[in-house]
Amino acid sequence: MHSQRLCLPWYLPSFYGDIKLETTGSGKTVLVYEGLSPTECLAMKTLRKRAMGGLGRTRWCLPQEFREDFGADSSGTILLQAKIEEVQALLSKALKPGRSLVTAVRFSDGSVEEKASELGDYRVNAQKLGDDDKPKEEPKKEEKKPEKEPKAAVTVAAPERGCPPPSFDEAEVRASRVLEVFLSPEQIEDFRTRQQFVVVGADSGHRYLLTSRHAPRALARGGGRSLYDLDEEIPMCVHDWDVPAAEELLALRCFLALPGREEYIRCLPE
Repeated sequence: MHSQRLCLPWYLPSFYGDIKLETTGSGKTVLVYEGLSPTECLAMKTLRKRAMGGLGRTRWCLPQEFREDFGADSSGTILLQAKIEEVQALLSKALKPGRSLVTAVRFSDGSVEEKASELGDYRVNAQKLGDDDKPKEEPKKEEKKPEKEPKAAVTVAAPERGCPPPSFDEAEVRASRVLEVFLSPEQIEDFRTRQQFVVVGADSGHRYLLTSRHAPRALARGGGRSLYDLDEEIPMCVHDWDVPAAEELLALRCFLALPGREEYIRCLPE
C-alpha cells in the first residue's frame, strides 16, 4: 500500500456522516466534525480523553483546543499531533463497537484497494469466484506498476446477512455525501437520479446493482434487496441496519470492489 499523501481525506461514516479526518503531513491529523449524534458525542469524548495524554502517553492537543460540550449543534476543527491511522483506529472502534472494520482507499483512476481489515481471509478457496473449472496457471512475475495517487480513505463495518430493512429517519441520507466520494461520476448521477448504481465485482467480474433502502419501488424491481447480481439475476439478502442507507451502500461498494471481499459478501451465512 502506498504511503499517505498530503491532505488525504479519511472518512469515518457515522450516523450522519459528519466526522472526517485529513492528514497534513509530519504526523499531524485534522479532525472536522458537525451535527453530532449522542453516539458520536461519546466517541468524541473517548478521543478527547486519549488526546489529553497521561499515563506515559503523548498529548495530542491542549485542553482548550478540544472542547468537551459536544451536542447536536456542535461543529469545529481540531488539529491533533498524531498520525491519522492512530486517530481513525480509536474513533472507528468507538463509533462501531463490536463490529469488524475494513479500511479501503480510492485512487485517482477510480480503483479501490484494501488498506486494513479485521476480517482475515474469508475466501472459501484459493481460487476466485467463477474460476473453479479453469486450469491452474503458473504464477506470473509481478510487474512493477506505476504509483497511483490516493484520493480518499474510508473505514466501514462489514455488512451482515439478513432482511427486511427497518425504517430510518430521512435525515440519515446526509451520509450520501460520504458515499459519493467513492463513486464515479456515472455512479453519482445514477444514485442521485434513481438511488441506484452498478458495481463490478473484483473477484468474479459480475455486475451488481446496489439500491438504497429509501427507494422501495426500485428495490421491488431488484427482488426487494439492496444487492442484486445482474449477471446471475439473483437478489442477495445482505444488510447493515445499524448505519444510514447511504453508508450501507458504501460498505457494499467497497467490499465488492476489493479482491477477496466480494466472496465474503457472497458467502455470508444465512
